[in-house]
Amino acid sequence: DEEFYVKQGYQYIDGQIERQDKFLKRMTGIMRLYSAILIVKPRRGQNTTPHNIKHGWRWLSSIIKLEPRVDISATMVHTFLETVGFELEARYDRFFKKLIRIIFEKFLPSCREKCTGGAVTRLELLLSEYIKNG
Repeated sequence: DEEFYVKQGYQYIDGQIERQDKFLKRMTGIMRLYSAILIVKPRRGQNTTPHNIKHGWRWLSSIIKLEPRVDISATMVHTFLETVGFELEARYDRFFKKLIRIIFEKFLPSCREKCTGGAVTRLELLLSEYIKNG
């Protein structure tokens, strides 16, 4: 159903739905841009930027409460953590470590039920690295 896929973010080109790999690649690019915006340093004379790391913290803690969607959920969380994880850890320290544990113990198993190997494996490796070096 075209309307369903369009609402999910897929593009239709000449009546054909966007392939899953192209969709994930496009969404990954958007997430990297969003993540970069979150960690931009304020201009001289500004205390903060209008959309900063606090918004990212809210996004991450909200997304892991939702039922994961095939591949996209694991991919977005992985991309987000890969880009701003260091900043989240510096800012939120033990709360970040606690959130990583929650993602590993609750969100990741839900993703395994719905997602294919690559997206979940990449997320699992990143989370394991955070926990190991934590």
